[in-house]
Amino acid sequence: MICAHVGTVPHHVDRPTKDESPGRDLSVLARTATIFLDPALNVLWRQQNTIVNVLNCMPADLWDISETRNEGDTEFIVTISPKRAIKPIDWERASFYSRRVKLLNIDEECWFKTLDFFEAISLCPPGDFIFPNLERLNWCPEPSTSFQHVRLFLAPRITNLSLGPIHSIAHLSILSSLASRFPSLSNFVVDIHCVPISVVTPSISSLVRAFISLETVYVPALDKPAFAHVAQLPGLRSLALSSDEAPLYGLDSSSASVQFPALTSLSMPSMKHAAALLVTLANWSLTCFTSEQSDQSAATARQLYAALADHCSHCLLRNLSIRGGVFGTSAIPTATQLAIYSIGADIIRPLLSFSNLVTVWLSHPVGFDLDDAMIRDMASAWPSIEVLHLTADVTYRHRYSRVTLEGIYAFAKHCPRLDNLDITFDATFVPKIRVKGKKRVFQRTLRIIDVAASPISQPTRVAKFLSTIFPRLMSINTLFEDLAYGDHDDEEAVIDPHVRELHEVWMEVLDDLVTS
Repeated sequence: MICAHVGTVPHHVDRPTKDESPGRDLSVLARTATIFLDPALNVLWRQQNTIVNVLNCMPADLWDISETRNEGDTEFIVTISPKRAIKPIDWERASFYSRRVKLLNIDEECWFKTLDFFEAISLCPPGDFIFPNLERLNWCPEPSTSFQHVRLFLAPRITNLSLGPIHSIAHLSILSSLASRFPSLSNFVVDIHCVPISVVTPSISSLVRAFISLETVYVPALDKPAFAHVAQLPGLRSLALSSDEAPLYGLDSSSASVQFPALTSLSMPSMKHAAALLVTLANWSLTCFTSEQSDQSAATARQLYAALADHCSHCLLRNLSIRGGVFGTSAIPTATQLAIYSIGADIIRPLLSFSNLVTVWLSHPVGFDLDDAMIRDMASAWPSIEVLHLTADVTYRHRYSRVTLEGIYAFAKHCPRLDNLDITFDATFVPKIRVKGKKRVFQRTLRIIDVAASPISQPTRVAKFLSTIFPRLMSINTLFEDLAYGDHDDEEAVIDPHVRELHEVWMEVLDDLVTS
C-alpha cells in the first residue's frame, strides 16, 4: 500500500519533473531496505511505455539504443540495433525486472526506426514471452510493419488487449487465435485501417462471439449475430463501433431477456446509426454517449437528439459528444447549406432534459442558430456542466451568431463549475452589469473560452465585462489559431483576413485580462 501510494502521480502534475517523479522515490525506496525491494520494484515496473528500459538491463555491449524526440513533439523515434548475438545468460538481469511488468503501452507516439532487434529477440527469447506476467497490452506501434511482432508480447495472463492499427489482411490472422488463448479477456480494442469492412467484420464478429466475459468492446463493426451476443453480455459496460459502412444496428425489442444490462458507455459511427439503435430499447442507462456525425444534416441531428431524450435516462447521462465529419473547404456556407445543416434551438431543446450533464461537445458543419433565450435555458438546464463546446467545421465557424454577451452572462449565473467554453457569439455590444456589490454574480471556475470568429469592436470594454463575471479567465482561443495551427486536412487553405483581424482584437482582450 505504501509503495502504491508513492507510485501515484498527483492529479495536479501533468508532466512531473525529475524531482517530482514517482519513479525517483520508488527507486530510492527499493534501495532503502530489503523489505521494500520487491514491493517498490513491482510498482516501479508495473507499467512500461517502452521496451527500452528492459533492453537496457541487458549487457551494455549487446544493443546500440537511442531515443530521439524533437522539441515540442510527443512522438519519439526509437533506434535499436544488435551489436552481437544474444546469449541466454544476457536475459538474467532483464528477467528480474520484466516479470514485474503488468501493463505495456506501445502506441503511435513510439516509432521504431529499426526492426531487426525484434527478429534477434524472437530467435533467442528469455522464455515464451518477454513480459510473462503481462495483464494489459496496448500494441499500436509505428510503422505498421512492426505490428507482426506483437506475438512476442501476447502473454497468457492478458485480460486487456488493444491492437492496431491493422493495415493488411495478413495481420487479421492474429484474431483467429485470440479466443483460445485468452478465454477470459475482458477488454478488447482493435483499430483497422485500409482493409475492406466486408473482410474485417466476419473475423472480428467470430472472435467477439467466442468471449463471454467482455466488459469493453471497441471494434469497427459487428455482424447481427455478434451484436446480439454482446447485447446479452452481463458485464459489458462500454461498446464502441467505428465504421459507418456497416448496416444499421437494431435489437429485438420483443426479446424476453434484458439487453445491455450493464452498458453505461456507447459510441456509434454516425448519428444515423445511433438513432436507429437507440429507438429499439425503451430505456438506456447510459452515462456517456458519443457519435460521429458523418451524416450531418439537421434532420438527422433532430432524430438523434429526440431519440436520446426519449430513450435514455435523464438523470444518468453525464457526457455527450457529437464530433467529426469535416464538411468541406469552402469558408462561407451557401443559403441552401445553412438551411440543411444549421442546428436550431428546436433541435437542441430535447437535450435540456438531461439535468446532470458534465461534458457536452456538439459539432455540426455550419454551427448553431441560437439566441440568448436558448442559451439562458441551456445554462439553467445544465447546472453541473464543466465543459461545453458548441462548434462548427473549422472552415465555417465565422458565421454570424445571435448570441450576445447577455447570453454568455447566463453561464456565470447558472453554471458554477464551467471550466471550458467554446461558443460563437456577438461581442459588438457590451451590456452593463447592473447588480453591484455582494449581489453581483461571479463565476470562479471558467479558465478557457474559444470564441471562434466572434465579432467584436470594443476590446477594452469586453475585457472588463468578462473579467468581472469570470475573474479566473486566463485563455482565449480563436478560429485563426485553429486554422493556422490546428489539426485539419486543408493545410493550404488561405485564412480570411477578417478572421485574422478578429483574432488580433481578441488578443487585445486577452492582454487586458492578463494585466488586470
